[in-house]
Formats: sequence, C-alpha cells, structure tokens
Amino acid sequence: MNRGEALGLIEAIGLATAIEAADAAVKSANVRLIGYEVCKGDGMSTIKVVGDVGAVKAAVEAATAACAKGRGVWGTKVIARPSEEIEKLIYNSQTVGYTPPEETKEAIKLEVHENVPKADIEQRKAVFKKRQKKSSKLTLKMMHKKTPKKRLLISKLKKARKKK
Repeated sequence: MNRGEALGLIEAIGLATAIEAADAAVKSANVRLIGYEVCKGDGMSTIKVVGDVGAVKAAVEAATAACAKGRGVWGTKVIARPSEEIEKLIYNSQTVGYTPPEETKEAIKLEVHENVPKADIEQRKAVFKKRQKKSSKLTLKMMHKKTPKKRLLISKLKKARKKK
C-alpha cells in the first residue's frame, strides 16, 4: 500500500451480500480490491479496498447502498493513510483473493537464512533428526514398560473378569 492511500473496510452480512458490495465499490470509484476476509461467526465477511481517500469514501458509500437490498452491512470504516504497523493485519493469509508478491516470499527466505552459515543449518538439521529418533525410541519403551499405574489397572481388569 502506498503512503497516500486510504483503506476501506466493509463488513457485510453473508457472502453474496459481500460480493455485491465489492462489485459496487470497485465499479463506483477508482479503488483496488484487496480481497475479502471471512469473519468468525454470524456469517459476516469484510471487504478490503484501497485507493485515494475520496475514492475510498465514495466506494464504501456505494457498497453500503448496494447492500441495502440484501441482508445489509454491519459496519464500515475508512482509514486515511493507515500506519505501516497494521499492514500485517490488512495483507494477511486469511484475506481471500490476496496473493503476496513473489519478491516478498524470496526476501523472507533470504532474511531467515541471511546471517546463518550453511554449515550451521545442516548441523541443526542433523541434531533435530537425532532428537526425533531418540524421542521415538523412548516413546516405544514407555509404552511397553509397566508402570505402577498400569499394573494397578491390569490387576483391576483381571479381578473384574474373574467376577463375571
């Protein structure tokens, strides 16, 4: 998102109403549709659009008017020049229709392994594999080992069977 852009959020009741709202918003003003996010509960969906402040306000009003025919809009919000800190909330994996740019994915991979030498990464993988093998062997031993609680349960089961 550019620094001068505004964010418009339209929370519609029902997916069909949300799609109708998104259509009206995009057709009525010069805004870009980021996507929609399904809210938890009550069948609500949040439509996200960005553009100039005036265009976003017009798009949100047009979407609200278009949804009056359907189940309606629960709420709307226009944020002029949102902070860079909330971009993670706007552009996230739960937003249907949004695909992150490929450069960002590659930059994240490089960032993670940038300061770590390749030999160190291989060594960490080897240690992890050893730990996995050791923990699985311990789990098998624990399953076959008869603890006092297991012995008590076994004896109670045997007594119950004898009574029958």
